[in-house]
Amino acid sequence: MSGLRLRERTATVDVYATGRPGPAGLFWDNAGWAIGRTYRVHAALLHAGSSYRSLLEHEASAETEPGIGSHWREAWELIAARAELTQDFRDLQAAIELAASNAGDAAVSISADRAAVSDAVEAFEATASGALQTIGTAVDEAEQSITQTATTANQALNDTAGAAGQAIDQTASAATASITEAAEAVSEDRTAVADLRELTRKDAENTGKDATKTKQDRDAVAADAAMAAAAVRPLYGVQIYRSDQVENGEYAAERFEPFGSVISTIYIELLQGAGRADVHMTINGTIVAGPWSVSDNARQTVIEGLSIAINKAAKVSFHTSAVAGEVHEIWASAYGKYKT
Repeated sequence: MSGLRLRERTATVDVYATGRPGPAGLFWDNAGWAIGRTYRVHAALLHAGSSYRSLLEHEASAETEPGIGSHWREAWELIAARAELTQDFRDLQAAIELAASNAGDAAVSISADRAAVSDAVEAFEATASGALQTIGTAVDEAEQSITQTATTANQALNDTAGAAGQAIDQTASAATASITEAAEAVSEDRTAVADLRELTRKDAENTGKDATKTKQDRDAVAADAAMAAAAVRPLYGVQIYRSDQVENGEYAAERFEPFGSVISTIYIELLQGAGRADVHMTINGTIVAGPWSVSDNARQTVIEGLSIAINKAAKVSFHTSAVAGEVHEIWASAYGKYKT
């Protein structure tokens, strides 16, 4: 029996049963996922763009890494998957690739209107420069920037075609090739900006710089990368990390080579640890350069004056060997120029 007051009046009601308890809630973990950490039941986190809920209390390992490990479904349940690229962006990529394929057949005839083609290229390069600045501050807006750049370039192409007269078909083909090359350069600079942003983040962590200084440095790096688009730029990079100890073996670069290039400089840095390690470079599994050593006595190594040719679609990797002491994190990157 229970007492109940309604509008200053007291009444007695009978309580015969209570409802079932609701389901257990989630315990959101802002620290994310890492090997060696212990996660309790109903712990929730964001990993690789997707969110997951822990099904049981466990210590994290490579086998239970959410969405990746061989036994991850035994420890985690997917809550929301990472969003994929929009169909409009994939359509734009397909259109650019088709234009690049067709442009090769028209290359032999562009000399008849070289001045008109040069005007179209200059107009597009000015637009591409604005797109690169947008990428430097917000990489996630690259899809919209590419679309706006392509629209501006098409308008410039139409203006040039009116002046070209009988050479309109040749001018259009050449301008399409320019659009394709510039779009590829935007994609390349996105990777370069991402690599440099990662380097800036690591510098801020190691030196204790505040968030404002880190953003200023990142913006400056992005601006320098845009200004040096035709000069030496980052081509490959790989972060080699293990909480207990970096192991000997192969660590593939972040992407395959979509264009031919020539590497002129290698940069190796021991980011965390107090030991030593040797690093060498391989192309498609064959050693082409190195080894180079880094240690707590010489944490950075820069090798200049190289001339390592990389063919299109080649797999570039960095190998570690002779690892000794406490080596937890190594950064390896290659700089050079794309083949013209």
